[in-house]
Amino acid sequence: MQDHFAVDAEEHVIVEPRSKPIHVRAARLISNILAPAPISLPLIVLVALYHAQNAPLALLYALITLFFLSIGPFIYILIAVRLGKISDVDVSRRTERAGPFLFGISSVLVSWSRVVLRRHTVLQVVAGSLVSIALTLLILKIRGI
Repeated sequence: MQDHFAVDAEEHVIVEPRSKPIHVRAARLISNILAPAPISLPLIVLVALYHAQNAPLALLYALITLFFLSIGPFIYILIAVRLGKISDVDVSRRTERAGPFLFGISSVLVSWSRVVLRRHTVLQVVAGSLVSIALTLLILKIRGI
């Protein structure tokens, strides 16, 4: 398919945007709806409700899990995109995936174990994770990475 061109009074070529084909729009919609973040929310809440002794405790467990499993890594990706270290929030380039993946894995394994072993409170783990994110970004910025 060819783009339609228009020429203005100063002889500049202006490309008129074309809408994406329906199958591309459908694929994007399915990708966004079935991505890990939207899917993890109801599943994590349901599992927490099933295993917890009461609803407030279940919601606390769900929030902790969501923070370390979805929200924290997504914040990492957003900051990396803003700093120009990652091309887009989908992390489309395979070479850019190691950082977010390692960040997500390390935040889930370490944080969860510290709370379960009662070595830290939830608030301490959240604060430590935020400090860790800030320090990592500072070190990357200093090193020019």
